[in-house]
Amino acid sequence: MYLNTLLLSRYRSGKKWQTVNGDYSAMRKFYEHVLGQEWDVEHLPRPRKERSLPGIVSTQEVERLISHGRTLKHQVFMVLLYGTGLRLSEALNLRIVDIDGQREQLRVVKGKGAKGRYVALPDCLLEVLRNYYRAYRPEEYLFNGKYRGSRWANRSAQHSLEQARQAAGIERNVSPHILRHCYATHHLENGTNLVYLKEQLGHKHLKTTARYIHLCQSYHKRVAHPVASMEITFRQEAR
Repeated sequence: MYLNTLLLSRYRSGKKWQTVNGDYSAMRKFYEHVLGQEWDVEHLPRPRKERSLPGIVSTQEVERLISHGRTLKHQVFMVLLYGTGLRLSEALNLRIVDIDGQREQLRVVKGKGAKGRYVALPDCLLEVLRNYYRAYRPEEYLFNGKYRGSRWANRSAQHSLEQARQAAGIERNVSPHILRHCYATHHLENGTNLVYLKEQLGHKHLKTTARYIHLCQSYHKRVAHPVASMEITFRQEAR
């Protein structure tokens, strides 16, 4: 009963399900491995995951955001996030050697779950990166920090987006992960294959990628219903 009350109070205090779920796992491990007691799952069920849709902004707002970046570095950073769907840590950990101009792709060495993958680089984005490299001559990491060869700090990168958002007059929140959501949603609206997007985003399950369909304004308009192509002669029933 005490554990139920503890978890409930944690949730009511505003903690997200991930945090409460972590508390649950920690308590279960303590009971089973430290105290050697049986864990009664029926009396203390695991918290259920909240399924909320992510927020996004329009392509016009993304364009305004990038245009209002304070420096070329800030602009290129935002273009990379939106053009590849990389997570913040993946973009900041990107090294010069991970970019393959010949094959038009970049390599994510350790993404979420320590899994690597290759992400396609469109010609337009590759040209942007080449111009950026000629201007900044970064060493080791694509986005250097305060010192050459050091990694750009998460906080500084996030702040660059916030500055651009304010300058562009965008009221909605825009974070690196929002740009990732925009990448997936806008791709689906333009007809990009769902399985291809799954691989590009580094999702483990297709259902994770499929949730972006709910954010697409035009996706349902492209659905071709089989019944629409059938030539059926319906019988006339007497009234």
